Amino acid sequence: ANVYGATTFSAFRHEMHALGMGDAYLAHGRTVTSFLYNPAMLARNTGYRVTILNLPISFNTRFTDVINYMDDYQEEFENWDSLSSDRQREILTDIDDFDDQWVTGGAYPEAAVTTPIGLGVAVYNNLTMRVKLDRGIYDPRGYADLNNDLVFVAGYARRVTPKLAVGGNIKIISRRYSGTIRLSASQFGDTEKVFEEAEDSLESAKAGFGLDVGALYAINPNLDIGASMIDLLGSIDGAKTPINFRVGAAYHYREGFVKSSFLREIIIAGDIDDLFNRDGDHLFNKMHLGVDVVMPILGIRFGFNQGYPCFGAGLDLKFVGIDYAFVGRELLGAPGRESAYDHYLQLKIGVF
Repeated sequence: ANVYGATTFSAFRHEMHALGMGDAYLAHGRTVTSFLYNPAMLARNTGYRVTILNLPISFNTRFTDVINYMDDYQEEFENWDSLSSDRQREILTDIDDFDDQWVTGGAYPEAAVTTPIGLGVAVYNNLTMRVKLDRGIYDPRGYADLNNDLVFVAGYARRVTPKLAVGGNIKIISRRYSGTIRLSASQFGDTEKVFEEAEDSLESAKAGFGLDVGALYAINPNLDIGASMIDLLGSIDGAKTPINFRVGAAYHYREGFVKSSFLREIIIAGDIDDLFNRDGDHLFNKMHLGVDVVMPILGIRFGFNQGYPCFGAGLDLKFVGIDYAFVGRELLGAPGRESAYDHYLQLKIGVF
């Protein structure tokens, strides 16, 4: 997971399709920008694919609770010092469900093109805001931060044998980060002002780069294995970005009952990430398992991300697509300590 406030963190962009199936995507990716997970995917392109606009938004299930809480008590927070101590305590009791917990919301616009000669280019923006409320001892406090990564990616892959493909991505990164902003109780009253203050605090853009490499091997027509190193080389503002060494497998089932007009295939996939253990997490936190049920227009995905359930569904029309994903994840270093769930919604326009 990205940890804001650290020396640096990855500018990686997760695909909604992948998140709906537990983020198991290294050897399976079907979307235009699956090469962000494994650049070797580009060697399997057989035609031109274009995403003119891909606009996912996300919000943590608790993020809406925090925003609604701030809005519900807007007037009273603006006049906090004039409230009676009894009324202050009544208001603070509602913080308990999300006291001292970061909650997030974000938008991740993207455009991309991939070609049948193994070349792909993409540009995306990761815009993420976090908010945390702390009831404190005497007065409530709040914290907010905003991160904005603009990333340009160019990838290329080729087959070195009929079964083995290798590839690489070069990324140019522009990062703006607000740092952690402390909020007083009176500032809780207007969520728009909180966002504006975080936006106004964005530092000047910090330049960075990254190099990804990947490989994909077809054991047989139905079974693929893959490996990638995201940010094998890379830094932002002179600080090294952590390497994410990831391996995965995907099995494509196209036999039996799957052979029908309404069902194309079922893919079962699994990934293990962070094999260098850069975050010091439990092995279970690195596991991603998922199933992708592929139909002509509708797609259904489900799986487990770090042991937490995920679900996704997508509707792909000729040039327009709509997707939804519900994703569970672990916030701390071992399974079962502190969970978080996020909703993702996406509109995409292009030739998929």
